[in-house]
Amino acid sequence: MAFPVPVDVFFFRLNEQDEDDVDTVVQPDVAVVCDKTRIRPRGIWGAPDFVVEILSPSTSRKDLSEKFALYQRFGVKEYWVIDPPGRWLQQYLLGEDGLYASEVTFETKGTLICRTLPGFTVEVESLWTSLLW
Repeated sequence: MAFPVPVDVFFFRLNEQDEDDVDTVVQPDVAVVCDKTRIRPRGIWGAPDFVVEILSPSTSRKDLSEKFALYQRFGVKEYWVIDPPGRWLQQYLLGEDGLYASEVTFETKGTLICRTLPGFTVEVESLWTSLLW
């Protein structure tokens, strides 16, 4: 299931089943969850499988540092960062070591293949030409 904004993602200190143990709450621009048991009335409980953040002047620092570290720490399998004014997209994949590796950077064009969602691809150029930023 894909979720556009706003949807809360709840990360836990210890036990994902204990709603009193929430450590951090974030609202990614897009979140995809494959495990439906993570979806609850108030939002997504635990790490989504795939997250997209679209940078803006007011959020870029947080998206590139705080959220990057959080998504990595809690096991978001794939994280895309999109910078519309700069016309670039960065794809991060979580390695077996629990750390993100930068898979691909596109500046203006090319086909980006989502590793977490088989069959999902994005023509990067369409991001800059068909969407209003």
